[in-house]
Amino acid sequence: MLILTSRSSPVASSTLHPRVMQPFRLAACLAALVLLSPATVASSVRARAVRVRSSVKARAAFTSQAAWEEIDGCQVLRPQGEPKAIVHFLGGVFASPSPHVLYRHMLQRLAEKGYVIVANPFAVDFDYLQTADGILERYEMALPAVQRAYTRELPQFAVGHSLGALMHTTIGSLFAESSPRYAGAALLAHNNKQLRDAVPGFDDVFAPSLTPFSEVTKLSSYRNFIDSARALRQSTIALARDVVGSSPNTAPYSSLFDDFSEISGLIDQVPSVLEGIANGVREFTPSPDELRRALRSSYATPRTLVLSFAQDSIDESDVLEASLQGKPGVERLRLGGTHLTPLAPDPTSIPASLMRQTLPANAQLEDLVNTVQQTAMRDLDTLVDSLDEWAQRVTRESTFSPDE
Repeated sequence: MLILTSRSSPVASSTLHPRVMQPFRLAACLAALVLLSPATVASSVRARAVRVRSSVKARAAFTSQAAWEEIDGCQVLRPQGEPKAIVHFLGGVFASPSPHVLYRHMLQRLAEKGYVIVANPFAVDFDYLQTADGILERYEMALPAVQRAYTRELPQFAVGHSLGALMHTTIGSLFAESSPRYAGAALLAHNNKQLRDAVPGFDDVFAPSLTPFSEVTKLSSYRNFIDSARALRQSTIALARDVVGSSPNTAPYSSLFDDFSEISGLIDQVPSVLEGIANGVREFTPSPDELRRALRSSYATPRTLVLSFAQDSIDESDVLEASLQGKPGVERLRLGGTHLTPLAPDPTSIPASLMRQTLPANAQLEDLVNTVQQTAMRDLDTLVDSLDEWAQRVTRESTFSPDE
């Protein structure tokens, strides 16, 4: 059995977990979801006018949106007025380095409910223990400055989606002695499959096709190429920003380059993942079985919400619930939506408006897009309301005191 009681404890096994290829499927789905922005037009004649008006409204919404601040590597969003609690948020696979961008709408909705959002970025890595240690270190550095702004010690809630949920379970079990004193953890669409189960043909096709490149990844010229590609991307974005300028008419759009820079940077994780596979890595550490054993023996978060979505073929919340059987304060919630519901974009944002203007003026297409976006927003609103209701109830019922 693998049980760790401190961050420096050794790992008993070098086996790992499955999340390397899910990102490619999810990225395609996410791109489709972003493109399906809303339109409230019933005919192709009115569609163009609606696009123009919505673009103006989007600019106003964009310039008035809440400001994120960086504190010791975490992105922090504070609510107006007295907050209810702190939400320590971890995002899903390959979205995890930029949670404040890709989960912006959900996190802003939670902030509107009165929560201080601490979005903790992290990169995908085969060593979950090292990743969890880095997450904890960054959060512990940011937390004092976050708390210092308020007259009382705020309760803390762990919220994670997909890989983020897995990381919170890793922290809550294998780092139980050094874990933050969470009042509770909300685990959304948890997934903990073996790599070979998550990627069809991984052992027979995918891994063998990368193995010949293992020696290439050790060459200095390969590393120089990766660095040059990153520098070229960054300089291209900077040039585009200079071309747009900072006049009153273009200032709202200039912030789009910040988002684009963040999102384009997600690709920086891909080389290290492929390099690991090329050099023989076949699982994450700890393995799914090791983590399930650790959950059964060591998971210590006092209240846990295991939440899944109706249309999610990669969800393993049932397995997680079984692993937590007998633990106090575990609740199960099933909502409408998909694995990508937490990533649903703001329909009033400038990116959504610009995407909408690229669509052909077709009434049927507009109606379809509108229906899809309305469904996504309804599911997201239900998710945010459910998290708020659960957190408020836990706070009322809990004897948790941050000062203890």
